[in-house]
Amino acid sequence: TLTAHFADYGHRRIGLVSSAPFAPTPDDVARSRRSGYLRALSQAGLTPDPGLEAQTDFSIRGAQRAFEQLFSRANPPTAIVAENDELAFGVLTAAPKPPLPPLQRLLQQVQTMASRLSLKSIRKNSAVKMRKNASACPACANR
Repeated sequence: TLTAHFADYGHRRIGLVSSAPFAPTPDDVARSRRSGYLRALSQAGLTPDPGLEAQTDFSIRGAQRAFEQLFSRANPPTAIVAENDELAFGVLTAAPKPPLPPLQRLLQQVQTMASRLSLKSIRKNSAVKMRKNASACPACANR
């Protein structure tokens, strides 16, 4: 499960955004997924913290509010699991997009420049080879 994956990567404060008990489902998917979340925490040796769970209506905006609720706490989660795709999308759109640190930005610029220079060199070498091949070909020399 995603919860187990986060725990394997060292996360110890894993939040859950779910629509239970607001969204009645015939097969009780919400409760089943919450049970899976709690089971994965237990298997990782983590104690469930009700303060890391946020329940909302089944909507993107609801998930955004749940994200804001979780991250307004003094000790917010380091990872969040969402009950379904729609809630996950809401969580992702609410998460801040940190600016790139200066060193990372510089590295990105250097990689872009290196890529452009490599392409330029490849094109130049290809053009030289084509000219050499054309001059060695008697049929091509007449063109």
